[in-house]
Amino acid sequence: MVAENTPMPLSGLYQDISPSDYREADDRTSDGERTRVIFSTDFGLGLINGRFGGEAGPAPVDDAYAVALAAANSDRFDVRGLVITFGNDVMLPQLRAAERGLHELELGFPVVPGAQVPFSNPPVQFFDGRQLPDWCVNDGVRFMADELREGPLTVFAIGPFTDLACLVQNFPIEARNLEKIVALAGGHGEPLILGGTPVPDLNFTVDPLALKILLAHSDISFVAMMFEVSSTAAISAPQLHGLASGPSPGGRYVGEASLPNATETPGGMIPFDAHTVNYLLNPDAYKCFDGGFTLEVGQPSPDPTPQNQFVVGPSLGGRAIVAATPGRVSISRLCSSNECSLPSRKAPPRTTRSRASPAGDRLRPCAQ
Repeated sequence: MVAENTPMPLSGLYQDISPSDYREADDRTSDGERTRVIFSTDFGLGLINGRFGGEAGPAPVDDAYAVALAAANSDRFDVRGLVITFGNDVMLPQLRAAERGLHELELGFPVVPGAQVPFSNPPVQFFDGRQLPDWCVNDGVRFMADELREGPLTVFAIGPFTDLACLVQNFPIEARNLEKIVALAGGHGEPLILGGTPVPDLNFTVDPLALKILLAHSDISFVAMMFEVSSTAAISAPQLHGLASGPSPGGRYVGEASLPNATETPGGMIPFDAHTVNYLLNPDAYKCFDGGFTLEVGQPSPDPTPQNQFVVGPSLGGRAIVAATPGRVSISRLCSSNECSLPSRKAPPRTTRSRASPAGDRLRPCAQ
């Protein structure tokens, strides 16, 4: 059964977490009791302008909320590091944003540069047909391969899939140690509407060929957190103002850096990618179905386009993946240190689809 009222535990996002706190968690639990994880992320907390698509304005900040949620649950996750990919913004400014964000939160996770550009479609090659499968290998891909040699990993894929596709192409033996990929991607085929405006399945559309390579060249367990989960949580500007004036230096930084994004979006800021971490922490907050998918792969684009479609459904072909849809998830509270200064709040729906989920009675509790 899906829980009747299961809050998304974002209350832990803003606690004072320091490297010493994280080392204490290492002492309390064995490696076998925690999930080793890496984030493949387009971390943009605090950046203004420089968007990958060329538009001005604040970068989305939800990746920072995913990382902080994992860090706040150090008894469950052994965060091995962050691989920074292009996506929301170009890669190098996002690398600086991640370094600054982790410094402000007093987190010592490695931050490693990853992909700066998407895969070409069709793939780039020499004039005589010689292929270039390793052109995409970078420090981030090598970092993931090194960590996989040490043992199994779960990857939170909360940016484009470029580095993961490069990994499975060039390090197939190491990639066998990838236990699971949890990604915010996929839909039922209808446009996603946010605040009355169509929005792209960005982690997919800015490098659609990468997801095709990843799914075609591996049998890694893949969980698609469908974009409709975004309807279940939002953080308002007043909540962030409270955080920005709170006692925790890290919380103040996150609040202040998030406010430009919240004030630009009517109804509050949506922590899209934090759902990937919450899925492993709190699977009963969602409903799942086992299904297949279809991929329409065109050119990379930061805008919605019919040429790029990642459609997930219970009766579709392709190799089996798991898809997660909303159960009952809400932002219960925002905390700074151990003090909660704001009341519980259930966010209003923020996304719409034109018809009901085709999964119907095939939905099941995700914990199964």
